[in-house]
Amino acid sequence: MDEVRHGGSSSCSSEAEQTQSRATFVETASSSSSSGWCPRELAFAPFVPQQQKEDKRVNAAGKSSKYRALVRKPLVARLTKEIVETYQICNPQFKYSEDLNPKRFLTSPSTGVLNDGYDNLNSDLILTVNLVLIHVEKSRRYTVKDLLGHGTFGQVAKCWDSDTNSFVAVKIIKNQPAYYQQALVEVTILTTLNKKYDPEDKHHIVRIFDYFVYQRHLCICFELLDTNLYELIKMNHFRGLSLGIVQLFSKQILCGLALLKDVGIIHCDLKPENILLCASANQT
Repeated sequence: MDEVRHGGSSSCSSEAEQTQSRATFVETASSSSSSGWCPRELAFAPFVPQQQKEDKRVNAAGKSSKYRALVRKPLVARLTKEIVETYQICNPQFKYSEDLNPKRFLTSPSTGVLNDGYDNLNSDLILTVNLVLIHVEKSRRYTVKDLLGHGTFGQVAKCWDSDTNSFVAVKIIKNQPAYYQQALVEVTILTTLNKKYDPEDKHHIVRIFDYFVYQRHLCICFELLDTNLYELIKMNHFRGLSLGIVQLFSKQILCGLALLKDVGIIHCDLKPENILLCASANQT
């Protein structure tokens, strides 16, 4: 009984102490609030997005919110494809010119042997990136940008036409009399087909724009087309094409051959490599 009474008295005393401490806390809080002290925010405060916090901080500083962040591009991009812009940031007086680039040869072999060093041992014109093919009579300039292909006749280069501000395909014939004469026949036939028999380009015949002689090489300027039919089949792992595509291609090929029959021309080298695709909004 004594132990029970002792425990009860101790519990009563502890409750009295807690009550006194609460009273002391309330008095302290009230006196602190009157003196200007503010308690800490609650642990579960309302969520405010980080962007709103930054906007408030920027606006409080008197700056416009549209300058609140500086977006920096990846380091790899700044040191590769945007290296010129990076240099200009470091040095505003820095100027870049493609003419200062070292020559990148597109023709192989690239050693000048024939035609005063302009041609290699295969009589091909040695092409480099940014080489300018000049049509002197018309004062037109074609800047070589890439090599599209090559064959027994010569090379085909992707060029930039400064007059039309567009890319074209320039066929550069070997510097040999036989190829030169054969290329002249090609120019005559295509010019006749384009201007006389197919002026509206409805029979799927490649369009010829210009031809000229540069460093003893006959150069023929065509419209820039896409890959050839052989490469398309190769990309499809030689599994053939769908029936709809075969019908579409066959109809256009027969349309072109029908025009050649009416004109009296026989195509002696009809093969997938000589059938080029044309991807445009109107037709394929």
